[in-house]
Amino acid sequence: MTSIDITPINTIRILNFSIGNSSIAVMAFTPGELLRKCAGDWRSMLPGPSAGLMQLMYPPLGKAVMDHSDFVKDPMGRVNRSVPQIWATLLAADGRQRAKKIKDVHRYIEGKDNNDKKYHALNPETFWWAHATFTWEMFRSYELFHLRQLSPSEKAQLYDDTVEWYRSYGMSMRPVPENLDRFYETFFDICLNTLEITEAAQMTIDLAKKGGSLNFSYDPRNWPQLGRKALDPGPLIFFGALPIQLRNRFKNILELSSIDKLRLQNSLISLRILFGALPQSVNKATLVYTLKKIGNETRSQRYIPKKTLNRQLDEVLH
Repeated sequence: MTSIDITPINTIRILNFSIGNSSIAVMAFTPGELLRKCAGDWRSMLPGPSAGLMQLMYPPLGKAVMDHSDFVKDPMGRVNRSVPQIWATLLAADGRQRAKKIKDVHRYIEGKDNNDKKYHALNPETFWWAHATFTWEMFRSYELFHLRQLSPSEKAQLYDDTVEWYRSYGMSMRPVPENLDRFYETFFDICLNTLEITEAAQMTIDLAKKGGSLNFSYDPRNWPQLGRKALDPGPLIFFGALPIQLRNRFKNILELSSIDKLRLQNSLISLRILFGALPQSVNKATLVYTLKKIGNETRSQRYIPKKTLNRQLDEVLH
């Protein structure tokens, strides 16, 4: 006889399957828990620079960043200001309210691209693409940096979690693929047919090839040398983590040499072992501390649209 007993342990469930005289225990995550677990792990940050590049390669996004930020003078400033706010939508108790604020910040980001075509940050396809790169980032972190890979049911759960994450922004759900297979189909189609080497993307690629820091800032005094290298892995992972479809399409710009591919494989093995040995409690605590620290340091530098500033000035004057 087969029976199933579900025992709650905080937000994680243990499913005990009994088949005849045998018993099998399987861990199952409640909605949102697997995504928060992934986001609370330093490994979720490692494909971040690659995700950021794919955002900048989306023409409306790349042009908006050039038009509405100081990207030319401070290309990593946008990362330091944005990542703590975005991760807080998952890790903070008031995450849904923070998500709405992020949407509101983008309300007046608009203009024309290099082809004189209008863009707006709240265009559903544009806003979703930025989120899609974060969705890809979560899955890519497991593929590259975890010893234990996700099961098919965990992948489905993680994707459902990212859909609910997107829903928290209050945006149209029109562009959102219905399941993980459709997500990858749409994602790779955009990689093959829409992404371009925009001005902002080229600047980021040049920075990577010069050996510049590509991940958000952190206090190096808090980390041993091995930890510093792990958290800012440089151009090998920046290029190597990109989808193969994109690297093949822009082979002369994004592809790694044979030697670099071998070095990348060695780096991935080392990182899997390193993070596999790191207690999860330490992993999450140091990440949350760093996100809060950078968020506090960059709070006064956060982007406020000119129209919002003008409205605030009018309210003060009148």
